[in-house]
Amino acid sequence: MSTRLVVTCAFLSLAACGGSTPAPSTGASPATPAPAQTRTATTRRNANLITQDEIATLAGRAETGLEIVEQLRPAMLRPRGGTTSGAEPIASYVDGVKVGDVQGLRSIQFAMIKEIRYYSPTDATQRFGTGHSSGAIEIVTKR
Repeated sequence: MSTRLVVTCAFLSLAACGGSTPAPSTGASPATPAPAQTRTATTRRNANLITQDEIATLAGRAETGLEIVEQLRPAMLRPRGGTTSGAEPIASYVDGVKVGDVQGLRSIQFAMIKEIRYYSPTDATQRFGTGHSSGAIEIVTKR
């Protein structure tokens, strides 16, 4: 009796796991692949990264790192950490060296910039140490 019960339970378990409802028919034969979905002209971009290609689109309209950020990702300039009045300003770095707050981005010329990256307060603290309650922006230059 117990062997019969085990076999019945195993069968029911497999039947429950293996059962599925077939996908609705699209009218196409199985040998015909479904039409590929095309992407729109705008691709999703990383909100925390400004690439060299994006920077190139501002040629003649931006001169400094701060102007690039203001035009392409103004949200990077808004502190994302705590909402207390004692929050520190967003720190800025150039090739890993601190240059002050976001106004330090004015010292980096357009032609020198490879990419600009925003770090959350947690990521900035892990990368640069304590004192980044509002996050950090790093410019990587062309070397």
